[in-house]
Amino acid sequence: MLDVLIGQAWAQEAAAAAPQSAGWSVMLISYLPIVFIFAIFYFLIIRPQNQAAKDHAALVKGVSKGDIVLIDGGLVGEVRKVLEQLVHLKVNAEDEVCVARASIKKVLTTEEAKGWLPGAAEAKFEPKRKK
Repeated sequence: MLDVLIGQAWAQEAAAAAPQSAGWSVMLISYLPIVFIFAIFYFLIIRPQNQAAKDHAALVKGVSKGDIVLIDGGLVGEVRKVLEQLVHLKVNAEDEVCVARASIKKVLTTEEAKGWLPGAAEAKFEPKRKK
């Protein structure tokens, strides 16, 4: 009679041990969608944004005197003086403005500048550094 009770005890231990080992795999599988969503966000949002920030930092660092630049506000001018955080732009024959260096959106080529600046077609407003 004791053999029957001991057999039931061993069966209960085996049944209790099986779900615990399966619990880890179920928990791992339940976390996989979260990992995949994070990977998608990283490759579609975070990584391109970091790359764009690096490209903009390199663009701003490479600005030098004589470049014609477009800033975020839509102002176009020739760089006259480059400081650590500021840039002096000549926007026409008489006016020079001082803007934040980080607000530079694009360095224009000579051909692009001719479309933006009315005086760029003449030699008096030709940039010193050609691209």
